[in-house]
Amino acid sequence: MAVFEVRVPQMGEGLQDVRILRLIKAAGEPVRKDEPIYEMETDKAVLEVECAVAGLVSRWIVEVNDVVPIGSVIGYVQTEVAEAAPDPSGGAGHPSASEPTSAEVTPAPSRNAAITPRTRAYARSHGMSDEALGDLAMSLGRKVTDADVAAALATSRSVPSEPVQPLRAPYMAVPVPDYQRKLVHRLVQSSRAVQPAVEELPIEWSSVERAHGAAKRAVRDATGCTPTPFTVLAWCVARAVRDFPRFRSVYHNETTLWQYDHLHLGVAVTREDDELLMARIADADALEFAAFAAAMHRAVKHAKAGHDQTTDVMQLSLTNLADTGLRRGVPVVVAPAVATLFVGAPFHEPIPGPDGSVRFRRIANLIMTFDHRVVNGVGAARFLNAVRAKAEGVEAELGLP
Repeated sequence: MAVFEVRVPQMGEGLQDVRILRLIKAAGEPVRKDEPIYEMETDKAVLEVECAVAGLVSRWIVEVNDVVPIGSVIGYVQTEVAEAAPDPSGGAGHPSASEPTSAEVTPAPSRNAAITPRTRAYARSHGMSDEALGDLAMSLGRKVTDADVAAALATSRSVPSEPVQPLRAPYMAVPVPDYQRKLVHRLVQSSRAVQPAVEELPIEWSSVERAHGAAKRAVRDATGCTPTPFTVLAWCVARAVRDFPRFRSVYHNETTLWQYDHLHLGVAVTREDDELLMARIADADALEFAAFAAAMHRAVKHAKAGHDQTTDVMQLSLTNLADTGLRRGVPVVVAPAVATLFVGAPFHEPIPGPDGSVRFRRIANLIMTFDHRVVNGVGAARFLNAVRAKAEGVEAELGLP
């Protein structure tokens, strides 16, 4: 038997890494030549990679959602020498126990689809580097023309260049952690698709705090976990989604939304060294408060232990920075989620009276970033008002005196 390396193939100029979406064949399963063995996501497409040999999947050294560099080995297949695939470099190499070969894949769209070969040749002939041409394409947000290249070159020549000063300040090269690479990959993918919009609404926070104080002992006795005021607010959000199906949907394509029966609610959890993971509460809108609090407690505890629970069916997420004292912040919505809701630190807002007196009310700001492809401004405002109504009436919702 020979050992065949399953590698991430080169998919286009400038592509650096991909995300593993699915391991189609498990370790120990047979695989036929040209049969899909795993699925990956690039900047432009989601595609299945075919195995170039027939054999038995020996093992995988990656997991689903891992972001891996182009060319890296992600698994191994045991195969007969006679089943060897051609050398990916173009030769006629054969696999052996000491010289594994690589997987093949159907060609994918180039990452630089906005730059035609003719324009690239024109830019090179006039002294523009590929990196500068890529930056020009990103800034324009459309297909680059020869005229765009000429204009950019003329502008750069009109600005006198300054001598580059050597970097003298001491520094240390710090590797980007794996969890951050995964998050960055999701953020970059979302930035190319999501059309974000933001709305803000203050809510009366004292009712949330009163409900928390009245209900926490009963919940602790019933479930063994102690809810927080944020737990109460999160439950109100889940209850509000019952009447707003767009907030339990995801954008599938230009003609179709996938509307789910229930909400899978995400909660951002921060660990040491600013590590951000997601906790997930499945069917959150179907849970009564005690069950919701217990499910949220388990999910957050799991995330704090280092287990990210991000999935493709988490339609709405919450981020709570009350402990930092931050009252306002604009969250980022990461596809396929339709929205992210920021909960600010509660504070006392002064309200002047007609007689010159001043009273205070305890409020917190809700700031929501939502995907305009799925939800419009009025729909988002109605949802935020429904959340406020649930929060300010949560004592009655819980049956508290």
